[in-house]
Amino acid sequence: SARLSSRFNKNLINFLPIETNSLKILGAWAYNHRAAKFGNNVSGNTIDAISYYEEWIAMDSYPSIFAGDLNNSIIWDKENNANNFENINSALEKVNFSSAYHSFTNEKFGSEINPTFFHTKNETKKYHIDYVFSKSLDVDSVEVGKYADWIKLSDHCPIIIKFKTI
Repeated sequence: SARLSSRFNKNLINFLPIETNSLKILGAWAYNHRAAKFGNNVSGNTIDAISYYEEWIAMDSYPSIFAGDLNNSIIWDKENNANNFENINSALEKVNFSSAYHSFTNEKFGSEINPTFFHTKNETKKYHIDYVFSKSLDVDSVEVGKYADWIKLSDHCPIIIKFKTI
């Protein structure tokens, strides 16, 4: 059965740590700088969530997934911004996480063929900002939902990962 981790930090807006008997999942909907409207002690930055949950997600070889809408891409990285995607990816690599999509497709960050987000639902304003990072799990297949199939429901398309074992 799934349960909220006792490590849950309500000041990290929209980051949800879930535990099962065989898997840890840190779900994300990164609010980034917009979280400031909830107070000075609140963060929506992915890098802050990784820092806080690092010990929990890195523990032993326990299979773990960090996934969601990070509202971020290496194409938007700016100098001296702690929440840059490059810093996020480096922090996850440090604790043995890798992007399932990028590992499977061998595409480089920022050069993804399959977008996951269409700004204002416009098919020409496409970006890859949703991710599934995993640790101690082997990827069997990766699929990104198609614009035509999902745009009536959301401005995002899902990344569907099949792991070999969990």
